Amino acid sequence: LRKRQHGRPRASDFAVWKKEVRKRLYRIEITRAARRLRVCAAPLTASQRAVCQGYKETYRKDMIRWGEEKRALDSGYFCRLAAEDADRPVWLVCDARRPTDMEYFQRLYRCTTVRVVASEGVRR
Repeated sequence: LRKRQHGRPRASDFAVWKKEVRKRLYRIEITRAARRLRVCAAPLTASQRAVCQGYKETYRKDMIRWGEEKRALDSGYFCRLAAEDADRPVWLVCDARRPTDMEYFQRLYRCTTVRVVASEGVRR
């Protein structure tokens, strides 16, 4: 599986394209929820963020530190935020990168877990 330039895994995109699956499937993206919340708390205005294409790179270290501080206080914080708008019965969590992310969903919901592994060459 290859990642697109913006980073979303193609495997999760494939599942959403199937029309009969799309009606029942909600894709949960934990990193999108974290990014959305962090951008809201950032020192730049909305218009500055829209103009600044390099925002993520400029503030990457700060974003990582901020996210880790949030997770240290509540390991399910971003998972809960990402899942709060889920309006379909089947969820696809396509970016659970930490064991605590998986633990959150396994503790609260009935889950089937699939791990997708790809070499660096395939990911490029």
